[in-house]
Amino acid sequence: MNTSQPIGELPAPPSARSRFATRNCVAGIVVITLLVFGRLLGAEFSWWDDPHTVHHNPLLNPAKADTFAHYWQKQAANIYIPLTYTVWALLSYVARVSPGEFGISLNPWVYHAANVVTHVGGSVAAFLLFQLLIRDNRAALIGALFYAVHPVQVESVAWVSGLKDVLAGALTVAVLWQYAAYRTTGRRLNYVLAIFLYVLALLSKPSAITTPLLMGVIELLFRYRDLVTISQPWRRVFARLLPFIILAIPIAVIARSIQKGFVTISPPWARPLVMLDSIAFYLGKLVAPLGLCPDYGRNPQYIISTGQIWYTWIASAAVLIACVLLAKRKLTWPLAGLAIFIFAPLHVLGLTTFDFQSFSTTADHYLYVALLGPALVLAWLIAKWPSRLLVWAAVVLVALSAKTVVQTGKWQNELTLMHHTLEVNPTSVLGLSDLTAYYARINQLDLAKEYADRAKAREPANPLVVYNSAVTNLARRDFDSAADDFDEFIRLYDGHYGAATIDTITAYMEAADAYLSAGRIIEADKMVERARVIAPDHATIRDFDARLRTARQRQ
Repeated sequence: MNTSQPIGELPAPPSARSRFATRNCVAGIVVITLLVFGRLLGAEFSWWDDPHTVHHNPLLNPAKADTFAHYWQKQAANIYIPLTYTVWALLSYVARVSPGEFGISLNPWVYHAANVVTHVGGSVAAFLLFQLLIRDNRAALIGALFYAVHPVQVESVAWVSGLKDVLAGALTVAVLWQYAAYRTTGRRLNYVLAIFLYVLALLSKPSAITTPLLMGVIELLFRYRDLVTISQPWRRVFARLLPFIILAIPIAVIARSIQKGFVTISPPWARPLVMLDSIAFYLGKLVAPLGLCPDYGRNPQYIISTGQIWYTWIASAAVLIACVLLAKRKLTWPLAGLAIFIFAPLHVLGLTTFDFQSFSTTADHYLYVALLGPALVLAWLIAKWPSRLLVWAAVVLVALSAKTVVQTGKWQNELTLMHHTLEVNPTSVLGLSDLTAYYARINQLDLAKEYADRAKAREPANPLVVYNSAVTNLARRDFDSAADDFDEFIRLYDGHYGAATIDTITAYMEAADAYLSAGRIIEADKMVERARVIAPDHATIRDFDARLRTARQRQ
């Protein structure tokens, strides 16, 4: 067997198959992706993570020289993403504007443009990867466009804080492209570039730790015609992948050590079934991308309590069995595509716990790289049966593009996003909690209280829910209720978060305000001291010290 060639199910060489020059395909991907996602350039910031990552992050308003050192030396909000924060800091110099509503002094268009451009780059890299694997420009173009315009990509691209997913994802795709180029040409420069890009991907988001698994799939595609009858080349394959595995290990350890989760999410016995449920859910969104939103509410407690955990695994198992049977017939690409679809988000499928799982195990932004798998299968199908499938593929791409344009409209501002979330999932804790904060900001306190109570009824032990309820009660001048909420928030927060963040300072000082207003000076003083340990020179702390002195004098 000629092990330097891809699997022999495909028609060969591109010169005999392709009507499009590479540059024309790349130009088409750039133009179409910009058109489909262009609506985002007029969107506002969201208030889901964006405040502490970007628009109310004091280290970016304005960014200074020590901002960069800070994020390379420390984690932020339980995740280590120094390269992403470096990009955000650099963008802050360009995005600086006069403070507007809610004191935001950064132009959101600059940040949205960065996400869109990065996604364009990732989509072009996907085309170049498919071109090497499929060896048919037309098929590679269809696959890359599927990857670029599928509606599940909207969350990652539209969410400013989602740059970490798009940047790490685009770099991961570039790693795979360069690795495939190395396997095709044998040039060591491609291998070195793959390692360099992988380091950047890991520093953008730890989710890139699964990349060696994806490289293993590509290795198999290059080396074997039949995944069922494998010879014994593992030593050489492992040697090629070893540098990437070594790089991933410390990042995985760091990520696990700083992300503890709010609660014990799921019992160990349930985790394999939770994973299979997640795969089935994602397969459904892949085929029918309807009802997309940031919070599906599919945490382990939900699927266990509703009994879904006992039957949703059947769909995942059926697809896996079908792909294995096809592989036995030497049609290995569907199995390879499914492997990529599963391996890319393996760390967030439910086998291990993670912070967002308290809301939902499933989220669209976890699929950013995973979508390479289905896109690769589509490209293979087009290459194998072009006359039968090309028109249908074009129809599908038009439909997906239209749906994506509509979906980007849901991300225009916080109000449209969270009301849409509640339309899809009326019990969304994320939607209820964010609308609590939104209406508190615009001083519609009765509405804020209504959403706060609904959120607390849904998840009374969620620190974010309790915190927003506390802030709402503080704004309503119900100081006793605010102080009680802050009591509960501090208890929950202390129990599950060891790392201090900028948000912690804000929470402590708001708690101090509530305690002091309720006449609980001792508790207020304790909160100030907690904040002082984190940031002794913080301006808010200095101002509050004066209030405390006045309160003590009046006792």
